[in-house]
Amino acid sequence: MTEEGNEECEHNRPFFECEICGNVRMPKMNE
Repeated sequence: MTEEGNEECEHNRPFFECEICGNVRMPKMNE
């Protein structure tokens, strides 16, 4: 798990929309 690959999780889903692994992070875009 590196900080360079925090855009997608193991479930092939964005971190800001992955409630499977409990990784709820907002996208880099603050809009």
